[in-house]
Amino acid sequence: MLERVPKYTLRKLSVGLASVMIGSGILMNSPKVLADTTNSNEGISPVIQEDKKSGTIQGQKTDSEAAVQGSSDNPVAEEKVVATNPQDKDKQTNANETTQNTTGVGKKDTEVTPTNDATTPATPKTTAKFKVLAALPVRKAAPTAETPDPTVPDNSVNTAIINNPKNLANDWMQLKQGKLKLYLTVRGLDNKTYVSSYADAQKKIKSMIISNRLDPNSLEVHVDFENTDVKKNIATWFGWDTKVMQVDTSRLGTDGIVAHGKLGKTYQIGLNHDGGNYDSYERMVKMGKDISKVGAFYMTDPIEANDTISTTIPVKYIGNTQQTTSISLTSYFNGSKSYPGLDLDFRELHAAQIETPAKPTTD
Repeated sequence: MLERVPKYTLRKLSVGLASVMIGSGILMNSPKVLADTTNSNEGISPVIQEDKKSGTIQGQKTDSEAAVQGSSDNPVAEEKVVATNPQDKDKQTNANETTQNTTGVGKKDTEVTPTNDATTPATPKTTAKFKVLAALPVRKAAPTAETPDPTVPDNSVNTAIINNPKNLANDWMQLKQGKLKLYLTVRGLDNKTYVSSYADAQKKIKSMIISNRLDPNSLEVHVDFENTDVKKNIATWFGWDTKVMQVDTSRLGTDGIVAHGKLGKTYQIGLNHDGGNYDSYERMVKMGKDISKVGAFYMTDPIEANDTISTTIPVKYIGNTQQTTSISLTSYFNGSKSYPGLDLDFRELHAAQIETPAKPTTD
């Protein structure tokens, strides 16, 4: 009988020789990681232990790299992978991928919020970013045909404009080329809007402006014109004494001094401050003219048929505490004709102080 000689070889297992060698090398060379042990039927549950002193996990500096930092007393967070059967080897790779995702690699504007519970993964918190837009300039809206009625006279101590009920105009004035309204508004200290009388075609109207009862930054001159059914150049001029009243350039809109039509068209107004030629607001600005000194306005743009145009000019009063100035009005349509215009009597009024009777005494 032949003598049996034993031979020793590596048996080919189901897990594979190469898999065993690679897995052994990874386990021997990888850093230690502490983790909770789990049931073998539930697979691998990786846990990141945070540095309790720093209390934070720092995310990536760029899109391609990330680092989890701890304090100098504890080493870098370690992993302990528990595998109870050969099939769990494949789950180790998935566990490592899960651990890497918790660091927020490749996610912009994301910070990892630490937690004190070692079994709870860090929760990413996304910070929203907003872009602040610059404020757009405000443009004046197209006007409507409605205009405020003149303030009815009363005895209120807050009344900023006092109109004479026996010398009051509250309707359009009829011109050859159409109908026109010219008036002034102010805002009182009670935040109400007060309206002067309208200018009249037959007689001069005077409105009293109480300078100590109004907001000085609220005075406005208004001119409305309603055209007939024929497109025409209305050739209407108006103005005032710039030593008493001036244009308040700080309150002009982006279009400057123009007229807006109800049909949506914008009409230019000729401006003059030195007795020379009339120019548009845009041209005067380019020439470096002082708009605040403009005291003459000429409406020469042809107005569309049946259009109603309006212009609002912010002004400031620079006269004395008691002074009367006028807004003059002239038409150059088919000849020259001057109208009475509107007188503005600026003055201060103070409520009379009434002595309070003494309280009766009882002995």
